[in-house]
Amino acid sequence: MAIRLTCLENIEKILSEIEPVIAPEDEGYKKAAVALILKECDDDISIIFIKRSENEKDPWSGHMAFPGGRKDEEDESIIDTAVRETFEEIGIDLREGKIVGRLDDVVPIFRTPGRNLIITPFVAFAPSEFNICDCDEVDEVLQIPVSMLKERAMKAQFGGLNRQMSTYHYKKYTIWGITAWILGQFFQLTSDDTQDLES
Repeated sequence: MAIRLTCLENIEKILSEIEPVIAPEDEGYKKAAVALILKECDDDISIIFIKRSENEKDPWSGHMAFPGGRKDEEDESIIDTAVRETFEEIGIDLREGKIVGRLDDVVPIFRTPGRNLIITPFVAFAPSEFNICDCDEVDEVLQIPVSMLKERAMKAQFGGLNRQMSTYHYKKYTIWGITAWILGQFFQLTSDDTQDLES
């Protein structure tokens, strides 16, 4: 299924009018933030993704993801976390672009070491010009046109229950899990059309 987004101006308006779900404080969970960054390209909109480096200590090793990470003590707010982590991982300063909204907080289904996080996704417009930097935590940085993403349904088992979840595909890359959930929420809000998933 090809996905079509409305224009950036409409995306900003839509996001300004929603009330995102904010997860309650929980001492067992640390806070984290990610940035879903949009860039206009000809007649399409691209989203910036990273492919995480392979690292046995990283629970999301090798996954496709948005730039972001855990909140540090130096971060005054969770939005500061998104700004700092994005700059550290890919060299884009979100303050030179525009942060236009916040999506629902995401809490992983199962509590496992390294995954006990409350993740806050922000949506931002990229600066008009930027240079991608090198980072040991990032293997690749991709600007994927939304029209080139293909959405498919995938069946998975969680806690003994069969669930259907969305995955997104571009060339050899597969976006799934928490990143796909965030992407799906964003597309539900901002897509120009709604179609059934391919099975």
